[in-house]
Amino acid sequence: MSRILVTGAGGFIGGRLAREATRRDHEVRSIIASPRASLPAGEIFLGRLPWQIPFQSLHGVETVIHCARASDPALDGAALDHLIRLTRAAGTKKIILLTSHASAAGGESLWHRWERDAEGRVQDSGLAWTILRAGPVYGAAPNGSFGRLCRAVRALPAMPRLEHHSGDGIQPLHVDDLVEAILKCIPPGAWDNKACNLGHSEPVPLRRFLGYVAKGARRRKPLPVDVPLGPVLQALEAAKAFGLKINTDLGEIQALEAYRRVETTPWMREFQLPERNLPFEVAQAAGAEERAPQRRAARILLVGAGRAGLSHALTLLHSEEALLCGVVDPSTRAVTLFKSVGIEAPSFADLEQA
Repeated sequence: MSRILVTGAGGFIGGRLAREATRRDHEVRSIIASPRASLPAGEIFLGRLPWQIPFQSLHGVETVIHCARASDPALDGAALDHLIRLTRAAGTKKIILLTSHASAAGGESLWHRWERDAEGRVQDSGLAWTILRAGPVYGAAPNGSFGRLCRAVRALPAMPRLEHHSGDGIQPLHVDDLVEAILKCIPPGAWDNKACNLGHSEPVPLRRFLGYVAKGARRRKPLPVDVPLGPVLQALEAAKAFGLKINTDLGEIQALEAYRRVETTPWMREFQLPERNLPFEVAQAAGAEERAPQRRAARILLVGAGRAGLSHALTLLHSEEALLCGVVDPSTRAVTLFKSVGIEAPSFADLEQA
């Protein structure tokens, strides 16, 4: 089996991948942005795009699977370039990049352009590469974009059916099928230097997909209300212009608006992935019982970065009950030691500064 590095392992896809790869006896290293209640399997490193990627996480790694995105889309290109440089310096041979059908749709939204740019950077990296272009990903115990969609549907008094005039619909993909495809690409030579489209063979209108979600996410039959996408996009643009934080990716919505059908059947057959019953599977995923809410982790400020402090920090790193939010020590040498072992908490010279 292989030694792999999964970026974004605290997310929906990355976390599922890390656990399944470990179950299949791969040696898994995971990069997460912060300690959280549900940690992925394998060896864990703290890191944050674009620059805070621990180089030691790449030592001896054969394949990098890039599931993460920078918090600011404008930094995604820089983050990917930095990851590629570290990957090459560590002697790693292969990178697997996850994008979406947007990159093959030929559109000109920010989302389309970013994904095409990311694919180009990987293809020009000098590494062996595989690009997996997935349709909207859904699955049981949802989080990520699908989870936010489910929670919104549960909370809304009516079910918005976004009018979708300009595109062909979406071609969803179950998270387990995406994970299966990724695992098949890990061995050297497996689907090297290929871009593969994965998803349902025929597009599903966005409003119909939302109907499947509503059926599973709600106990009562929702009242459908038609909502054109244009005003939704204008409202989100206005909120962004006023500096309001919204839990919605505007670029992703724009990509859905201009979606065009891509050919997925040959790749789904090649990877031996099933053609799923979308109405049943999406409703089942949307209705899955989510984990019982975890107690909020205590936020810890660590004073002193000596040996005892390092021991406490490493303990906190893997704790489900506490989150290391900062380290206080006037010694830059001590703080540098913390960062060298993957502890990327903010550092302060004194308590007043903290």
